[in-house]
Amino acid sequence: MRSNFYSRHKTLASRLLGLLLVGLLCFQIPLLSAAEHANKPVANSQRLLLLVSKNSSIYQNVTRTLEKQLQTQQLQFDTYYLPNAPETAHLDQYDLLISVGTLATQKAMELDQLPILSTFIPRRTYQTLIKRNTGLEERQQQGQVSALYLEQPFHRQLQLLSLIKPNVEKLATILGPTSKQELSQLEQAASQMQWQLNLKQLGKDDNPVELLSPLIEGSDAFLAVPDKSIFNRSTAKWILLMTFRQRIPLIAYSKRYVDAGAVAGVFSTPKTVGQETAGLVKQWLKTGRLSSPAHPKQFDIGINRATARSLRLKLPPLDMLKKQLEEQ
Repeated sequence: MRSNFYSRHKTLASRLLGLLLVGLLCFQIPLLSAAEHANKPVANSQRLLLLVSKNSSIYQNVTRTLEKQLQTQQLQFDTYYLPNAPETAHLDQYDLLISVGTLATQKAMELDQLPILSTFIPRRTYQTLIKRNTGLEERQQQGQVSALYLEQPFHRQLQLLSLIKPNVEKLATILGPTSKQELSQLEQAASQMQWQLNLKQLGKDDNPVELLSPLIEGSDAFLAVPDKSIFNRSTAKWILLMTFRQRIPLIAYSKRYVDAGAVAGVFSTPKTVGQETAGLVKQWLKTGRLSSPAHPKQFDIGINRATARSLRLKLPPLDMLKKQLEEQ
């Protein structure tokens, strides 16, 4: 009796064990397939590294806008604010590095392992960094390195001026040690408008106010070109004062300068830069190449109506002025 009891239970146990093994084998196949699938990238999925120069509101606005514009894409973002940065050994997990600002672009070019899209960076700074790092000019030609510049092109600034004051014939400006590199582009823009360019180049020992007085007196308008050696706080005030006394409009490169008294300005904002950078990323996703470095197509404008009234300039509404500028 006891022998038969043990025999029957042994047989039952063997059957249960067999069923359990079969069950485990059946479940093993889908489990292994899931593991393999997890290691495969999703079709069209790309991983982006955002390297940002500073953890401040301006840079945060750029990155937030960029990420929001790319929400519908199958992308993964890893964002680092300097001085934090990923380990060099981990860079191969990324497909594109987007550097926001000058310091981030410097760091990105030192790493030099990924396609680099630099944004929110002055044109002169970017070109200096490209020439300083061996091999980057060639990679730029191959569509592996590019930039969206921070500043607006000269032709757009002069078009804004023509909408504000249609009878301009002589345009004044002053260039410093850094901005003198922009001379050829500035001359080309003035030539396209068929305007005479009254220009002075400021040396290290020159007094900007002494150079500016005769320059402004013989011109119909003044264009401010960004250069720290010229447009420090005190000099910027003198230029505003002299153009105001001469009753000629000053076109600025920043909203802050417009608020300070310039009659108008066209400039980039964190939002417009973020939006346009997202467009460049979408293009890269389609083609696998970055477009050539360029000034932004998007822009904002500002006008100072108090200054305009003092100069007896009749300005249209801001949205109308921007629309006219977009159509040119």
